[in-house]
Amino acid sequence: MAINAREAYKAGILLHKALHADDIRVRNSARKDLSEAISTSDLPVNLGPTMNKIMQGEYQQVPSNWREWADTLETPDFETVPYFSFDFTDDNIPVRKDGKGYVAQGLPAVGELGEYPILGLKAEQFKLKLAKAGVQIPLSWETLKRYGADWGLIPRITKELGRRAANQESIEAALQLVQPTGLNTTNFKAANKNVLAGNPELSIEALEKAFAQLATTKYNGRRIIMPTKFNLIVPPALASRAEQIMKVVEIRRQNGTETQVMGNTVSGKVANVFEVPELALIAGDYADKCWFLLPPKNSMPRKNIVNVFLEGETAPKIFVEKTTNSSELDGSFDNDAYRTKIRHLVKSAFIAPEGTLASSGAGA
Repeated sequence: MAINAREAYKAGILLHKALHADDIRVRNSARKDLSEAISTSDLPVNLGPTMNKIMQGEYQQVPSNWREWADTLETPDFETVPYFSFDFTDDNIPVRKDGKGYVAQGLPAVGELGEYPILGLKAEQFKLKLAKAGVQIPLSWETLKRYGADWGLIPRITKELGRRAANQESIEAALQLVQPTGLNTTNFKAANKNVLAGNPELSIEALEKAFAQLATTKYNGRRIIMPTKFNLIVPPALASRAEQIMKVVEIRRQNGTETQVMGNTVSGKVANVFEVPELALIAGDYADKCWFLLPPKNSMPRKNIVNVFLEGETAPKIFVEKTTNSSELDGSFDNDAYRTKIRHLVKSAFIAPEGTLASSGAGA
């Protein structure tokens, strides 16, 4: 059923008065009008835009940090669509060109009348497919009318849906890091060269080891330019430890009979520490010792973890629709004449392993 813009505006104003009018007489009058309108008009449908505004407000206010350590992509439709991740290679560039040496990942010298070398281009294809998520609101419009018309229930339920939609985005991104049994071994594995040797627990020594491993890792047989700093991703169980490590000022180490005193060797290599509660939500105790190093966004040629959205519909949406051809007064025999639901289109993906590193913390 199409929404009448004028009626939707009037419905929104009426709900606002019923909830927020300073004058109790105005509030009671608006609530009476709302109760009567449920059975005699398309009020639930026309309240849809107002409910979406309430939901969007809550959705945008939910604390979340996934956009700070993961990227986004948009796809044109629901169908599986190809996504090409491009990698540039120096395979066709000689070590020396026109009398000058060439350093990989830069630009070779080109002498007078010299020929420009051809940069290699490799494309890796991924299949991206959106996932539809959502729930119906357990809201009986007829019950609102029949049992006291608690109109405050509408914004309360609507805000809850906005919060859940925001949470789902965070959950999607976190699913690329862990699975219910712990580390996501589809993304973090020996073949991707992004598992820290020995899987040590989080410590200054483990971070030193991790940065050293990242500095010498070769992808496709060659080293690449790495960021000078990385994001440290931890579950709630490691948040305090990560914070303590970053605040360490002086490190003392015993070397035989000598005590070596040095500054914090890792804090300068960590761009940000992000506590991701969803890791524990997904994997429970199995996530408590897992930690990750990810390149800061836009610091690598290829994206690592992404949340995929539908073009033009990157935010959740509430729908209120009439589900029966009977009159508003008669309603539906099996259920209310209106169905209210929220839909969000988001699905995460792991694109490239370069610059990523994980430890399960299990010590093996």
